[in-house]
Amino acid sequence: MIGEILLGPTRADGAVTRAMFPLEVRPAMSVLADVGICVFMVFVGLHVDRGLVRGHGRIMSTVSISAVALPFAAGVLLALLLADRHAQGGGLVFTLFMGAVIACTAFPVLARILRDRDLLDMPIGGLALACAALDDVLIWSLLAVVAPIAGAGTDPTRVLLVVPLVVVLLTVVRPLAKRWLRRRPMDGVLSGCLLFVFMVAGATACALATDWMGLHLIFGAFMFGVAMPEGGAAFLRERLLPKVKRGSETPLIPVFFASAGIGVILSTVDFRGWVSSD
Repeated sequence: MIGEILLGPTRADGAVTRAMFPLEVRPAMSVLADVGICVFMVFVGLHVDRGLVRGHGRIMSTVSISAVALPFAAGVLLALLLADRHAQGGGLVFTLFMGAVIACTAFPVLARILRDRDLLDMPIGGLALACAALDDVLIWSLLAVVAPIAGAGTDPTRVLLVVPLVVVLLTVVRPLAKRWLRRRPMDGVLSGCLLFVFMVAGATACALATDWMGLHLIFGAFMFGVAMPEGGAAFLRERLLPKVKRGSETPLIPVFFASAGIGVILSTVDFRGWVSSD
């Protein structure tokens, strides 16, 4: 996180950023960043053991709602204090946006921390990841509602389509994939290649679908990984994950952080405007 800020325009008025990442290469960087983070989130989804979170629905809902409601309320209170001097385009939009931004979670960062600490296969890790996924859906749903109010021209009802998408993944795609895996053992090269192609196509379709709905690409990729049956998930984790990690995740995840850091400008932030009067 420190490295991405140092690479961004915060230092030397952006001279370092312009030299290392010219404007011409930034669209390609954004694409590579999306690919890297989606690959990472697919395999995070494959690691999620649904048995670890089964029966914890009340805990998940309580933790998720509290994790959104408390920081959202704090953001709304802060926005009410700042709205007179900083609100543009209406106080309601500013207030909702501030609440949503403060309540937003860093889902990929949490997933990376849990994996690096070997917590993904433990009950606390699976529960934390499930709560973070639900938090992200709530926050992005709120942003999908705020955007039309701000005049962004998006359709807030699209986000509701995430519910049938999840239902289709768990009740249609997962059983069909499980049936296919039973008929075709995962001990041949052809079977592994077919499963890999299926994963790439399915994860891409789900990522594009959630992006169109107003959610983020990573949520669709993560949900497709979660929906994979146990046999296919185990094969992918054991056989393909090391190769994919070396070939795509390891070089592309830093691109994701670098791409995010390009947009962070801390040199323009000061606290005088917060306390000064008009």
